[in-house]
Amino acid sequence: MYSVIIVDDEALSRYALHVMLSKNMPDLNVAAECEDGASAVQAALRYKPDIVIIDIKMPGMNGLTASKTILENLPGTTILILTAYDSFEYAREALTIGVKGYLLKPLIEKEVTETLQKITDSLSQNRAIKDKDVEEKEIVSLAIPVIKRNLVASYINGTAAPALLAEYSPLLPGLTDSGFFMLFPLTPSPDSTLPFSLQPPADTYKQITESISQMINFHKNVLIGEVSFHVLPLFFHISPSDPSWHETACMLARKIITLLNQRFKLKSGAAFGGVYHTCQLFKSSYQEALEVLPALLPGTVIEYTPVSNSTHTVYPYSLEEQFMDSLRSRNTERAHGYAQQLLNEIFTARNSLQISKEYSIQFLSALKSLLHQLGFRQTSFDLYPFLCQIQSSVSEHQLKEYVNYALHSFLEFLQNESQEKNYALMKKINYYIEREPIQMVSLEGLSSYLNLTPQYVSKVFKEEYHLNFTDYITQKKSSLAKPLLEKGMLSVQDVSIQVGYSDQNYFCRIFKKITGLTPKEYQKYAKTL
Repeated sequence: MYSVIIVDDEALSRYALHVMLSKNMPDLNVAAECEDGASAVQAALRYKPDIVIIDIKMPGMNGLTASKTILENLPGTTILILTAYDSFEYAREALTIGVKGYLLKPLIEKEVTETLQKITDSLSQNRAIKDKDVEEKEIVSLAIPVIKRNLVASYINGTAAPALLAEYSPLLPGLTDSGFFMLFPLTPSPDSTLPFSLQPPADTYKQITESISQMINFHKNVLIGEVSFHVLPLFFHISPSDPSWHETACMLARKIITLLNQRFKLKSGAAFGGVYHTCQLFKSSYQEALEVLPALLPGTVIEYTPVSNSTHTVYPYSLEEQFMDSLRSRNTERAHGYAQQLLNEIFTARNSLQISKEYSIQFLSALKSLLHQLGFRQTSFDLYPFLCQIQSSVSEHQLKEYVNYALHSFLEFLQNESQEKNYALMKKINYYIEREPIQMVSLEGLSSYLNLTPQYVSKVFKEEYHLNFTDYITQKKSSLAKPLLEKGMLSVQDVSIQVGYSDQNYFCRIFKKITGLTPKEYQKYAKTL
């Protein structure tokens, strides 16, 4: 029997996780439930649990700080992080303090059970052998797949930096400053029984990536990424001084093609992008591999060949970034303007239909990347049907229609999701304001509770209430002060402190500005009623 502490500031989340554990993990006993990091540390010191499952973002002491404190006092504790953010920052920081794994929100019962089963199995082993080296290797092995996937994602998005590669080189000894992308389209054969549809089959993709990961395990220089648009990306790090890298890459690609065909009944091939010698340019290799995908035949390996003396325009990266920045700040109108400028650049008369197709696919890839950055799951909005339409278009007019329809559908999806999110966000805001003592309520505290920037919270609040946050709280404080003044039991100074003003004179000025009366005048007026 293993003891566990659940830490989450949301009562419903604690209850749901407790139910999952009670139902599926009879060997786990929930010793305590906590709603913040400070109480989690106290409970851990009291109960000395085997496992702590803790939310990474909470008001006050956050999950990572609490985890670090717990591990400093109870180094044998196994900690799992609950988070909706699967990023390098958390992976890096969690590794340094000894976190054993992650559970992504919203929780999926099967994943929770599988993860905790692995943890309890590991605890059983550690109880028997008490081997610190084995424990450290297990921690690293849990984090390495996440790091590899995110490295590939950073290469695709163009956000990787040499310092990042240097930091992960001790964990991933195959990393170099040179390499290229290999893309494998996952297209079912006619006799395939796999449940492929326009909606990506996550379970099937998981089986595929696990099988290929086992195959390439010996190749420390090869990283596997996440499937996007039914295309599996691999990044092949090379040493330019090794003359055999090209032969090795081709052999590995053919082995993967054979595996996909024989085990998964997929008609795949491999598209190679160009080799680049700095990680900031790895994105170009990915785009080049995408460019040659339409010409790829099943069972073949094709490589990107640059066209010399080209007269076509350069892809408008700056407009793409301005478009994405506008959507990150929820300015749909401005984003639409940048998008139209970008599409005008793509469909200029200097570009051939093929170049316009390639740039359109690149634009859709940017939309896919933005979905992830905005916190949406891969399956939230399926861009694959639009990709198929773009690839099948036979005229520039048809291509323009397909791309504009994809853009319109994408912006409409974001607008609808934004409205739903704002409704849920306002419920949380109202809950915070009603729950917290009025003297403790602040925009910074609310933003920390919501894990959002004060600027964004203020913007949403004003859109909903047509009043800025500070003015709203000021009016609320004045409303709370009125019954206290009417009772006449407290002095004006005491009432001022009760509603969150340490300066009595400032309180009097604010109260008069809102009510037209000073607090003392209001007391006299109230007695006449």
